[in-house]
Amino acid sequence: MPNSGLCATLILGAALLLSACQTTGEQLAALDGDASAELAGLDGDASALKPAEISEQPGGSAFVVLEPRKGITQKFALIKARYPAANVLLFAGGHGVLKLKKNRSSRPGLGGLSGNFLIRSIDDFGSLDLNVVLVDAPSDQQSQIGMRGGFRNSAAHVKDVESIIDFVKQRTGLPVWLVGTSRGTESAAFITIYSRSPVDGLILTSPMTVSNQSGRNIKGYELEKITAPVQIVYHQNDGCSVTPPSGARAIARSLPNAKVVEVKKFSGGGPAKSGPCTGKSAHGFFRIERSVVESIAAFIMANI
Repeated sequence: MPNSGLCATLILGAALLLSACQTTGEQLAALDGDASAELAGLDGDASALKPAEISEQPGGSAFVVLEPRKGITQKFALIKARYPAANVLLFAGGHGVLKLKKNRSSRPGLGGLSGNFLIRSIDDFGSLDLNVVLVDAPSDQQSQIGMRGGFRNSAAHVKDVESIIDFVKQRTGLPVWLVGTSRGTESAAFITIYSRSPVDGLILTSPMTVSNQSGRNIKGYELEKITAPVQIVYHQNDGCSVTPPSGARAIARSLPNAKVVEVKKFSGGGPAKSGPCTGKSAHGFFRIERSVVESIAAFIMANI
């Protein structure tokens, strides 16, 4: 029997509903079939989908729009490091709506979540030889609700991000690691489990280990399917009710087949300037961002 939590009903556009009794793999196959039908009569298949838009930026960076699902676009920005060793796909928390826009510089315009820990840390990742890939919510998840209510653990989300992974690997020839924070860990973990495009490693910061109406406890995922290296990062004073510090080691115990598992605890930082579940608090490693990113980068470099 498929895991009930993995059997969410998906809405494609406003019309196509996939049965809630399908597994994630079956849902992905149905999405592949929809893309193949779109390409019928053309020279190629679903894997040959071309970017709907690509805007080259200074230094080899790029702003890209893909169409991984029929009628649905997925924006992301690739920000090149000077001497990159790997790529990190960053999944912000909350609703995940970044409202990325083209810009004349190597950095995209950003209309949301600028206070998120990962978004604040773009320059730190780049200075540590990591290309940064900012992942926006797809076009059908751009409301104020964004990627809540089950989308982060859906086949549609996997399909969208697979297209980004494929593009980035083809363009750079470098490993791809998924890095999530808070609700972004729902995305990063689920995609690592189900992506048909291999993920080279996973970083979970302030991970979701308590479910509520907006998202799921990732301990309920099939974490035993993850074989890539995993680092779990938390702050000992994280006061967010859905990311308690005790959850980090519980996740680690649920990863028996991961090549390497590291749990990294942090403390300190500045006085909070936001609520306990938002970025400028211990939950978002406020005032210790550089130290946390250095730890992440060191783990990645040791496992590529």
